[in-house]
Amino acid sequence: MPSGFIIRIEPNKRSPENAAFIQRVILNHLWSLGVIMYVLLCGFPPFYDENDAALYQQIQKGKFEFVSPFWDTISKQAKDLITNLLIVDPKKRYNVDQALKHPWFTEALPTHKLDETFNKIKDAKVKHSFRAAGMAALLKNRMKK
Repeated sequence: MPSGFIIRIEPNKRSPENAAFIQRVILNHLWSLGVIMYVLLCGFPPFYDENDAALYQQIQKGKFEFVSPFWDTISKQAKDLITNLLIVDPKKRYNVDQALKHPWFTEALPTHKLDETFNKIKDAKVKHSFRAAGMAALLKNRMKK
């Protein structure tokens, strides 16, 4: 079966291990939501390192920061929600109900800072484009050798 397809299993037909699997999948998606929110609000990922082993260590420890100046104008509520979605222990991580009831979702959000956020995302994209172009040039030169 191709990835990305969803099969609906009626609750009365689920095995206990299947129900546990579904819960783990949902918690994984909530972690992903935290990562996506982080990227959307500042323009770069919460976990980054050139060294893959160091990157995996950051992820396993849940070690990230709200880097200034990129996060200076982002609300405490947004930071709190992301922090609770990026908890390594799935038993302590927000579940769907907790996330949806978080004040960041339930209270009105100001829109006057959106332009600044969009500009940060554009800047990050430009930096990424230059890095990608540099990597392409390096690879091209290596292939010629």
